[in-house]
Amino acid sequence: MGSQGTGLEKTVVGMYRSLLCQLLEKLPDLRTIFDLLPANQIPSQPPIWDIETLKYLFGVAIEQLHGRSLMCFIDVLDECDENQVRDMLSFFEQLGELAVARQQRMLICFSSRHYPHITVKNATELVLENQDGHQQDISNFVHSELRAGRSKLIQQIKEDIITCSSRVFLWVVLVVQTLNKEYDRGQIHALKRMEQIPDGLHELLKDILTRDNHNIENTMLCLQWLLYAQRPLSYDEFYFAILAGIEPDPAFLAEWTASNVNKI
Repeated sequence: MGSQGTGLEKTVVGMYRSLLCQLLEKLPDLRTIFDLLPANQIPSQPPIWDIETLKYLFGVAIEQLHGRSLMCFIDVLDECDENQVRDMLSFFEQLGELAVARQQRMLICFSSRHYPHITVKNATELVLENQDGHQQDISNFVHSELRAGRSKLIQQIKEDIITCSSRVFLWVVLVVQTLNKEYDRGQIHALKRMEQIPDGLHELLKDILTRDNHNIENTMLCLQWLLYAQRPLSYDEFYFAILAGIEPDPAFLAEWTASNVNKI
């Protein structure tokens, strides 16, 4: 599941369909589960799969594993409808209890941001930023990627980044990119910019989007294409979409190379 995918990929229905498809590809003998569908649950043509039918099929498939192990990785729970996610977690909790009763080995790994917080029974919770080595990874990244020399001033800026990161890696990546640009203008600019950088990730993203007033129209155009496109755009599509808004002259649009696409 994920917000970067197509409409189906953003839904719990899409997730169940994907899990079933992958499971049946790996274990073709389980395809007989479709023969067990009650007559009133057989989809129309073309098939329109509803959540309850998909849950039924997945549950039957789990029953027929017969000693085989199953491990599922389900990403970005926070980007789907919360009520559907809660229902899905309850369903997997039931499957887990049945698997234990049948002495089946079934492991499900969910990943999500901290919000919304959803409690899962009988689960081991791993908070990424609290794991051993995470803070060291941040430190290694800052010292490796901040291209600003080795003066005491720069060393202090690096330590400030690590201290203020709250262990959020994306915040660190964005700050390092910002300071690398400022350093090209001189160390004082980099220091002043560091003093202005918000601590929170959401505040930082807002600051990045609103700070560049010189290109605000281009920024708005980029956001509109990203937000309103029915599906994720390819690099070429995004390039021409932006260029058509900036330089609508057909003659200008006809002259392009792969390097131009990369620059935008």
